Amino acid sequence: MGTPYVRVLGDAQPQPSEIDIDFVAENLKNLATEAKSKGVKLLVETNGVFADSKVMKALLDKVNSDSVGVLWDIHHPIRFFNEQLEYTYGNLKEYICFIHIKDSIVVDGTVKYKMTGYGDIPVKAAVELLKENGYDGYVSLEWVKRWCLDLEEPGIVFAHFAGYMKSII
Repeated sequence: MGTPYVRVLGDAQPQPSEIDIDFVAENLKNLATEAKSKGVKLLVETNGVFADSKVMKALLDKVNSDSVGVLWDIHHPIRFFNEQLEYTYGNLKEYICFIHIKDSIVVDGTVKYKMTGYGDIPVKAAVELLKENGYDGYVSLEWVKRWCLDLEEPGIVFAHFAGYMKSII
């Protein structure tokens, strides 16, 4: 297919859960060998326990393969670990190849996804941080309507997102 990246999750849930990090690392090492032979880079998403950028960095150091990088979902490190953008970026910058953007608020302890700019995730600051540091990789809107049926229709959201991004790029 010619795709340069394949997204993988080390933790299936957006919220951190208990997982065997050594098991994930061993499997990533095995997958990295196969990925390298295919000219593909595996991108582990900052999701679940791996939204903690220290844990993600430790995983990447353990795997130690140039065929494994990071898909930085800016939402999860902020929402689930209270990380500042600069902190997450500082820990992972050398590995980041792809960005997911989504926005949310917390209501009564529950994450409620919002259209970009209507939540409290610092999306503009994240894009500015990436621009200031010369990031030239992919950025995409992640819209999780499949899991959150009350969200707006994707067509409405993508039109809004395009206008929102145009205002900050």
